[in-house]
Amino acid sequence: MQGRTRRSFLALAAMAAAIPLGCRDNGLPDRNLPLDQAQNRTYNYPVYQAYQGEVPVWELGGQRWQATAPIETIESRLLQAVANAGGTPVYALAWDREPYDRLYTPVGENRWRLVERVE
Repeated sequence: MQGRTRRSFLALAAMAAAIPLGCRDNGLPDRNLPLDQAQNRTYNYPVYQAYQGEVPVWELGGQRWQATAPIETIESRLLQAVANAGGTPVYALAWDREPYDRLYTPVGENRWRLVERVE
């Protein structure tokens, strides 16, 4: 039993020594964000997939929106129609209320193209 206790102690000591190494300043310029900024910042995901045609930008509820590349599978019963943008029906999740975080346009049966706010 004494060998097991010693191994456990050594493992615990090694983990305790490794924790500060994972939290240290990495020394790279512009890579260390102050904690208060890191906790409260928003992250925007740009669209990277190239598209050959022109992607329309819609004005809905005082916000500008644009369809993106990702297609999601969502049951139709979980969505509600919220607008019609240039002849394209626009949907939101049934429990979501304005201001919306994301919207959807239909692509096929239970297939929806994500529409995100353009800032």
